[in-house]
Amino acid sequence: MSDNTKIGFIGFGNMAQAIADGLLSKNAAAAEIVTAHAIEDCNNYISDGIVPYASLYLKAQKAWCSTSSGGKIEIHFQVTAKSRMSSVGAKDIYVYEKRNGAWVEVKHYSSSSTTGMLKSNTSFCDSSVTFTGTIGKEYKAIVTAYAGNSSSESDSIDVETSAVTAKR
Repeated sequence: MSDNTKIGFIGFGNMAQAIADGLLSKNAAAAEIVTAHAIEDCNNYISDGIVPYASLYLKAQKAWCSTSSGGKIEIHFQVTAKSRMSSVGAKDIYVYEKRNGAWVEVKHYSSSSTTGMLKSNTSFCDSSVTFTGTIGKEYKAIVTAYAGNSSSESDSIDVETSAVTAKR
């Protein structure tokens, strides 16, 4: 394989494990070029030195919305890096409202102006931001999970939440 070849699996179930095991046992690929992108509980699957992860720096990430009275939408996120990093968390959060069947951006939170979105010198961030929506309207968010080290090396991945309806 060429020097820049990468092999990726979305999920790491029986089929992906069998393919990866075959590649490794036949020396057709080195473990460091094979990645398994995280899906729910993907950490249960580890095969011959291939550790499931979402990127070079991000190990796992998830985001979800919950609601409370007064139209409040809490956008929660958890980001886990593969190791201790300079910054871990959410770099950006975009909130969308459903209008006439289409999703329209209504709010942008940035880690440069919203405290608590990034944690320093850690491998894990568990945080949230609160948005006040219009009661009865449907909302979702896209959270940009982020991990960066002191050498300015970083990675990010967007995570979309399920939609929720703002309640009274």
